[in-house]
Amino acid sequence: MQTRLIITTLFALVVGASQAMYITVPFPSLVQKSDLIFMGTAQAQTCRWNAARTMIFTDVLFDDIKIIHANDSARQRLQASITVSQAGGTIGERGMAVSDTPRFTVNNRYLVCMRDDGQPYATPLVGAYQGLFRVRLSRRKSRPDIFGARFRLVDATAHECDDTYRTPHGSHANVSKGGWHCGSVGL
Repeated sequence: MQTRLIITTLFALVVGASQAMYITVPFPSLVQKSDLIFMGTAQAQTCRWNAARTMIFTDVLFDDIKIIHANDSARQRLQASITVSQAGGTIGERGMAVSDTPRFTVNNRYLVCMRDDGQPYATPLVGAYQGLFRVRLSRRKSRPDIFGARFRLVDATAHECDDTYRTPHGSHANVSKGGWHCGSVGL
């Protein structure tokens, strides 16, 4: 009896402490796997139930959009605003949290690398939080500071045009002296 209780307790602890783990996604893979890469300002967040009322999703609306890359299958590539939908959120007293899904703050500006093929995902961001970069205008420079995974400052001036990556559709992204450049659009 006591052994069964110990095993049950250990099982509950192991299952209760589980979390999602993501393999580090190198920058070239983030670019290649993204249907849509854009820079935009989070304007609103709303939570909704899925059609079966079994899952809560949060829709984050972005405006002031600057498209960096969009392939032909990107459904929102021509829109003036873009919505990122991911699992989790709160409706009334019901809440759901999904580990390793990025959190957005309204009025913050972000660079987002995402799947945009119309399929539901826990998060459409490529590599979960690795596909999200916070953009903030630096007081020292005319270019923005870009904060990568878990919002660590990305040093985009460390290499001089030596990191260029091609997407499957021929667009390119590179980290170059003076800032990030994706396709023909400089950040």
